[in-house]
Amino acid sequence: MLSRSLLLSLCFYAPFWATPALADFELTVSDHILPGYAAFAASTQALSDAAVKDCTADSLKPAFNAAYDAWVAVQHLRFGPAEADGLSVAIAFWPDPKGSGAKSQRALLLGDPAQLTPEHFPDQSVGHAV
Repeated sequence: MLSRSLLLSLCFYAPFWATPALADFELTVSDHILPGYAAFAASTQALSDAAVKDCTADSLKPAFNAAYDAWVAVQHLRFGPAEADGLSVAIAFWPDPKGSGAKSQRALLLGDPAQLTPEHFPDQSVGHAV
């Protein structure tokens, strides 16, 4: 059991120990988390704008690569809004350890050709096998 003097000294020094950790946290938020998510938001907006302008693979590739690079810079942050409702999985469904994306795509390609028309795309999912 801790003596009173040891406990008192631990309480006295605790604020000094917490200060570097708090400073590290504040720097992480201001220098990494917020700018990283801001870059991701800007690059995904640019990707959306590019898709509205010309939705072809060749025209979207640079904007997609920029958006994906911005995501890679923050995808390791496993907390907050990016984790709500599985959004991080929706952003980058890779790696796919169960191969469910490939199974879904294969089912689409081998199934009813009408499902491959643009008007049916919103009803499709590559996140789980049908």
